[in-house]
Amino acid sequence: MLIESIIFSDDLTAGNGNSAQPASENSGFVQGYTILPHDENLVQFWKRGFYNSRSDQFCIALRSVVFENSFYAGPDKLAGQIGPLLFSANYFTPGGSPLIFILISQDVNGKNRISDEELLDNLKQVFEFLGFDKFYYYFIHESRGQILSTNNNAEILVYHQSQVQEDIASWYYNKLNTVPTAIDLIIAFSSLPANEIYEKLNAGEHQFKEDHFIMWQMLEKKVGLLDKLKAAEILKEGLKREIQSQEDYLSNLHIHETTQKKIGDFYHYEYEILPAWYKRLGHIIKVIMGKRSFRSLFDDNVKKYKD
Repeated sequence: MLIESIIFSDDLTAGNGNSAQPASENSGFVQGYTILPHDENLVQFWKRGFYNSRSDQFCIALRSVVFENSFYAGPDKLAGQIGPLLFSANYFTPGGSPLIFILISQDVNGKNRISDEELLDNLKQVFEFLGFDKFYYYFIHESRGQILSTNNNAEILVYHQSQVQEDIASWYYNKLNTVPTAIDLIIAFSSLPANEIYEKLNAGEHQFKEDHFIMWQMLEKKVGLLDKLKAAEILKEGLKREIQSQEDYLSNLHIHETTQKKIGDFYHYEYEILPAWYKRLGHIIKVIMGKRSFRSLFDDNVKKYKD
């Protein structure tokens, strides 16, 4: 597929009995896992080993109820559980920064159980605790699949099985037929196995290519240019960090109160400025005390201090 897709399947939820095994190498899509820390989900996620053994990209979604749990009052607990996943070489990092989904649940009155501001503040604390200075997030309504808030400017299509009556292949075909060049990423929530969802999306895209080849070529060109732009942005960010690191190093060389300068100043003012006669007297006292040889006072080639 030309357009990248993240697939959250019920069959992929970590901890659900026979939790799905990782897709084969180069599956073509990003596998999404819904994780609810502090229960069997995360335990099973680690036990089944597809964090370490996988070779395809993946990302995670957390339910907002996690942040209502007093166990996660501080960022360290949650960071300790999801940190190893975020640090995986195969974790999905558009533009070089990790992406995470938060599934928002509501109370019986249809209100969010936790405000977006509080949720985002908690999330920032977790990522700062892990050392990330940048990350992307999507707050998504858990039952409707509606994007409530995000800091990513990519154009997203969300497919939620409970909200769409038509087959996902037809849904995707119709979306491409409407706005083919305005789609950067597809997020799918379905009870079907992930591979089957991907095959249906691929079929919809293939049908669109056959029916609208000129528009397909435009889409193909756009995706290629976006890939180059993403690579350039990653390189730009890396160069900015390298320059900042060099500037910090150079500034430290000229800072007046570094530890090294304090030690140097202490040596200079406590010893170097003393008169020469005072220093020579000190050497003679060392000879008398047996700490220095007498010949060393007149010959620089003789060992000065005794063992």
